[in-house]
This record gives sequence, C-alpha cells and structure tokens, in this order.
Amino acid sequence: MYAHRSIDSCYVVPVLPGKMEVLRRFWDEVNTQRAPEAEEHMRAAGLNRLLACAQCLPKGDFLAIYTETNRDLKEEMRNVMSMNTPYSRFLKDQYKDFSGTDFWREENTPKLEPLFDWKDMNPGLEDIGMIKKYAVFAIPILPWKSDNVRHYWEETKGPRFNETEEHLRDLDVVRLVANLQSLPEGDYLIQYIESADDAGTVMRDAASSDHPRSKYVREQYKDFSGIDLSDPRNDIIVDILINWDVKRGFETIQSQIAASE
Repeated sequence: MYAHRSIDSCYVVPVLPGKMEVLRRFWDEVNTQRAPEAEEHMRAAGLNRLLACAQCLPKGDFLAIYTETNRDLKEEMRNVMSMNTPYSRFLKDQYKDFSGTDFWREENTPKLEPLFDWKDMNPGLEDIGMIKKYAVFAIPILPWKSDNVRHYWEETKGPRFNETEEHLRDLDVVRLVANLQSLPEGDYLIQYIESADDAGTVMRDAASSDHPRSKYVREQYKDFSGIDLSDPRNDIIVDILINWDVKRGFETIQSQIAASE
C-alpha cells in the first residue's frame, strides 16, 4: 500500500425505484451543457477526481461514486451544502429527486469503513501503451457476514499482501480501493478499480485464473456475498456516467486514445 495526500472515498447512493432515467439525464446534462459550471463547482469543492457509475443489483439500483479530494468526505459534503450557486442548487435538487434524501446534509454522509487502498508503484498501463479502464461498484454482503469481509481484507493487506500484489499485477490492475458501507438495508463492499480490462472481466479472472490466490478469492467472496465471481452470469456490470479529473477534465475512451497518440 502507499502514502498519498488525497483522501479517496468510494460509496453508493441508492436510487429510488423508477428513477434511473432521472439519474442518467442528470449526469448527461453535467457532461454536456452544464460541464463548465460543473467543473468550476468540482474544483471549488476540492475534488481532484470523480467517477460515477450506474449499477443495477437484485436489491435495487445504485449510483456508485469514487472521489479523490483534499478534504474528508464529511467536510466535502459540508462544503457542498454551504454553496449557493445555480449549479449547487441544481445538484442538490437532482440528488433529492433520484435518491429521495437531502444527500448533501452532513448527517447523511455515507457510513464508510476503509478496508484496502493499493496503487501499483511500477510503471503504469499508460507507460506500456495500454488504455486504462475504470469502475466503481458494490457487492451486497450477506447478513451477519460483515466481519468475514473485514477478516478477508485484513488478511489481504497483512500476511497475504505479497500474494495479493502479484495477483493484481497478473490481472493488470494498477489501483484498488475497497470500503465497507453500511446502509439501512444492509452492508455493501464498495470497490474502485483501475485496470486494463472491464470490472466484470477483472473480478471473474480474479476468481478463476491459475494464480494460487484465485481459489481463495472465489471462496471468500462466495462466503460473504453468496456470489460465485467465477460464473460469467455474475459479472459486474456498470455504466460510467462521468469520469472527470482535475488535470485532464472530462474523459472518454476516445479522449484517452487521443491523449496516448
């Protein structure tokens, strides 16, 4: 694991039934006609990085978020709540519409428990000519299994760390952040991944490759989530809604390809 100055968070916001199209229209507007004011807002809020994905799970629909900020999440939300610009009012109204809550109020700060934060310090994917893919997603945890999740990640960053790092490199993963989030309906494992493949492929290969760690990953995830990640029917599927970086602005696959040429 590594030391860095930014504070990284990954979490989900439950989306009300029938509101997924509202969510998608909101982010479409942020990416297009509201992009200049959105970028100004994100910089003022202290954001260095924002990735938002839509994910549909058996328990419902979710907005999955990954941020890199100069502040902790509670301070970031307090800062946004204090803003009174046309864009900040639009942001608060839209979140309330699709989530049904005053999300940005301090008392609604996602309840997160950091589990793992790793970045490969070897040359990155861009350095070897590969396009980096991003995803943030949730895996629901079975009742009474949250301690099993904690034990898995304690093992991962403790006695199994060297094995884990080798496994991640074999999978062409260069960044992995994991949090445990508590919601009223239960706990979720939230993960952010930067890799050469999409999240579904990465997680399936992590549980089914020839690497010695794969069997352990498959068994542990099935134990605490009930999901067999090696089965393609259980692939992680997310839609990227926004991918923004303070240095590169709004990113698409096309812009990444152009930047690498």
